[in-house]
Amino acid sequence: MFCPYKVKYIDLAIGDREIDIIPANELGIRTCLFQNRTPGADYYIDSYDQFESVIGFRK
Repeated sequence: MFCPYKVKYIDLAIGDREIDIIPANELGIRTCLFQNRTPGADYYIDSYDQFESVIGFRK
């Protein structure tokens, strides 16, 4: 049966400023800051090449 209201889950929120990850932190969603080392994120990356090794994403 087709349901237009399927639930989608967000596993990770990525941003380049602390304000980008605040809502995700409040909801318990893992967070990543890009080219920013402000405390409060779960992960930090400085280039896209680091994504898989730091976060564990598999293509």
